[in-house]
Amino acid sequence: MADLNKVIQYIMVLVIAGMFLGIGVTVLNSLADSSATSGTAETAINNTVTAIATIPSTWLPILVIVAMAGIVIFLITKFGSNSQ
Repeated sequence: MADLNKVIQYIMVLVIAGMFLGIGVTVLNSLADSSATSGTAETAINNTVTAIATIPSTWLPILVIVAMAGIVIFLITKFGSNSQ
């Protein structure tokens, strides 16, 4: 059961990291829309938003597949060895 708790902790880390990325993009978009930002700051914010925007389309599916494969392998090794 302790091993299952470790898997749950890893899943929670991925969920929290996704939440932080989402909140970060929201804050950066609101900063870019405000009139208080000038040329260099606005360029930096736009570059950051563009760089972060590639995560959901490129890296996120790979991370999810690897995490799901890890969970499946864990379950097979954990419960497969008990049936023998």
